[in-house]
Amino acid sequence: VLNLNSGGRSQWSTGSYAASMVMFALVLAPLVGQISVPALAGIMVQVSLDTIQFVPTFDAIKAALEGKEEDSKVRLAILAITAVLCYQVDFAVGIVTGVALDKGAEALKLKKTS
Repeated sequence: VLNLNSGGRSQWSTGSYAASMVMFALVLAPLVGQISVPALAGIMVQVSLDTIQFVPTFDAIKAALEGKEEDSKVRLAILAITAVLCYQVDFAVGIVTGVALDKGAEALKLKKTS
């Protein structure tokens, strides 16, 4: 996501980003180990705020409250479940569950229409 937000669109940019992350983790590990935990937490919060798409999230909430789309309430429920799981359990568990629920809802919608 960060690579795309920075303008990376090709395989070269993806490869160079991956290589720099590997170098950062392997070569600069002793230096990174000296960074304090609160500083790392602050960086993680800033990165998460930069990657969240606020407009689509607010649009989904608005559509659910107004009842414009038939599946808007389902999408809002999936969003809420994902947020709660990310906060209460683990970020990975919340995201995987949210994606699974969304794909399941799409499959049910496709099955209903056909």
